Amino acid sequence: MSSLTEQQNEKNKEVDIEITIDRSGSMSSQGDAPTTGLYEFLLQQKENATGLTSVSLTTFDDSVEYPWKVDDIKKDPLPDKDTMSIWIEPRGSTRLIDTAIERLKAQKDRAGDKKRIFVLLTDGQDNVSRNRTPQMNKALREARSAGVACIFLGSNQDAITCGQQYGFSPDLCLSTSSAPERAAIGYRACSQVVTRAINSDPLTSVGFTGTERNMSAPDVLITDTVCTRPLSTHRNLTMSQPY
Repeated sequence: MSSLTEQQNEKNKEVDIEITIDRSGSMSSQGDAPTTGLYEFLLQQKENATGLTSVSLTTFDDSVEYPWKVDDIKKDPLPDKDTMSIWIEPRGSTRLIDTAIERLKAQKDRAGDKKRIFVLLTDGQDNVSRNRTPQMNKALREARSAGVACIFLGSNQDAITCGQQYGFSPDLCLSTSSAPERAAIGYRACSQVVTRAINSDPLTSVGFTGTERNMSAPDVLITDTVCTRPLSTHRNLTMSQPY
């Protein structure tokens, strides 16, 4: 009986993390903060994992790529910073909405009974997707209703306002500066809130602290953010094979 209980406890610790990162051209203003932030994020999750933790990385501009996936971050080696820098080198436009919807579905399909954490990092307005904000809001609300911790980092925007329009809880939305130093603080705060979520029941009971918000915020509060994208003709897109 005890062995069955132990097995169930281990099963309850299993987590799937989806990290979806904007690599559009405007992200260049953050310097090497995204690379350093991603590396430190993965390193912290590797060091702190207490159960089987799978991680998938998706990058997007006007195309979508799936450069890295591991089934057990505790055991599998991390890529080096130079490799990560290539993966998220800024380029292209911003296919935000379609990518988020697709990755939420992909995570649901692969994760099974694992706890799920979905992280979206961007610095701008969608200008490519076929779907619109209401479809993304629906997908995120469905995920949150299923117990998924959905985390939004928005640079150069009021992330709480935009995040709520997209369907995120305001508690898990963080506004970050595009200045490299403060952007890096935002990435660290993201890793910390993920760690807190993994160790909480339910995952969605956590949020960013006031200190994390103050340390990562832009020097000037952005209040005129345009979050939704106007109607326009979509472009031809390229995507690598997803996980």
